[in-house]
Amino acid sequence: MNISPFKLSMNKKIVFRPGSIDELADEIKFYGSSTVLFIGSKSLKTGGKLERIEKLLKKNDISYKIYNVNDEPSPDLIDRITEELRGVEPDSITAVGGGSVIDTGKAVSAMLKEEGSVCDFLEGIGERKTSGQKIPFIAVPTTAGTGSEATYNAVLCRVGEQGFKKSLRHSNYCPDAVIIDPELYYGCPSHVAASSGMDALAQLIESYLSTKATFVTDLLLTGAIEGMFEALPIVTFDRNIGEICDMDCSDAWEKMAYGAYISGLALSNCGYCIVHGMAGAVGGFFKAPHGAVCGSLLAEGIKQTILKLEKEDPESPSLLKAAKLGYIIAKSEDMLPKEARARFIQIIESMTESMRIPRLSAFGITEESLAKIASASSNKNSPIFFNQDEMIELLMNRL
Repeated sequence: MNISPFKLSMNKKIVFRPGSIDELADEIKFYGSSTVLFIGSKSLKTGGKLERIEKLLKKNDISYKIYNVNDEPSPDLIDRITEELRGVEPDSITAVGGGSVIDTGKAVSAMLKEEGSVCDFLEGIGERKTSGQKIPFIAVPTTAGTGSEATYNAVLCRVGEQGFKKSLRHSNYCPDAVIIDPELYYGCPSHVAASSGMDALAQLIESYLSTKATFVTDLLLTGAIEGMFEALPIVTFDRNIGEICDMDCSDAWEKMAYGAYISGLALSNCGYCIVHGMAGAVGGFFKAPHGAVCGSLLAEGIKQTILKLEKEDPESPSLLKAAKLGYIIAKSEDMLPKEARARFIQIIESMTESMRIPRLSAFGITEESLAKIASASSNKNSPIFFNQDEMIELLMNRL
C-alpha cells in the first residue's frame, strides 16, 4: 500500500456519544468558571434541552450570559457582541446550535483578542491579519450540516447588492473542544434536516473529489458518505408521515452527526469545489439558507463535474473516485465505472427531489442575476475548471 504525504488539522478534544451533553460543564470548568453561551433561537428551547444545560451550569457554579442567534451572522452582529463583552472577558465561549450559532461563537472568541471591526480581518475584504489568539471555544452542534464544529473559519454574511459571504480564518480558530451528542439532534424539523444534511453531503463529496484530498481524508470520507446516504432518508422522509420517531432512528442520527463532523474536518483539510464556491456567492447576494442552496446545486454540480471530466480529462483520478462512490451507494459492483458514476448522479438527483429541496428561483434568483453570481463564484480545488459561461449554465439548470 502506497501512503502519500498528508497533513491533518483537527480539534484538540472530541467527545462523541449519546448523552455527552452532560460533560459540557466539565469542559467549561477546564477553562474557568464563566462562559458566554450562544444558542439558536428555537432549537434548544423545545424538549427541555436548554433547561437541562442551564441546570448543569448552575449545579457546577458556572456563571453564564446567553445570546440568541437567529440568522447567519453578520459583521455588524459580531462587532456589537464583541463590544458588549469587552472588559468583562469570559473564561470561555460556548456555542450550542447549528452552523450559524457556532460561527458566531467562533468569531466572537477571536475578536475579543483583536482591536477594530471584524471586517478588517475578513478574507477578501479587510487588509489586517489575525493574531490567531482567541478565548477558549467549545462547540456543541445540534444540526448535522455545516461541520463548523471542525473548521477553523467563521463565515460571515452581508446580504445586498454589494453583499458578500467571507471567512474570518486562522488555524487556531478550530474549536478547542467539541461535544457531539446525537440526542441533541432529536426534534430537528425534517426540512432543516434535509437542507443541513445536503450541505454536509456536499462537503463530503466535494472534499473527496477535491484536488487536495489525501489518503487519510479518503479513508474518513468514504464511510461518512455511505452513512449519510443511509441516514438522510430516515431522518427526513419517514418522520414526515409519522411512521417513525427520533428514538427509533437513533442510529441514523448518529450517522448524521458523524458525517457532519467529518464533512467539516475534510472541508478544512481539502477545501471546497464548485458547489460551495457558487453557494457562497449566492449567499452574499440573496437571503437564501446556505444548506438549501448547497442541496439545490449538489446533483447538478457533481453531474457537470463528472461529464466535463469524462470529456476533457478521462484519466482523472476523480473519475475513478466518483465511480467508487457509485458502487458504494448503489451497493453493487455489477456496473462499468461510467455506469457507476451515472448511478451515483441519479441517486443524488432522486434524493434532491424526494426531500423537496427548492430550486434557486425559490430564493428570488432570476436569469438576470446569474452572471453576477458566476463572477463572484469560485471553483478552486475542483478537479476540473469551470469558466463563467459554464457556471451560468449550471446555475440555469437549477432555476
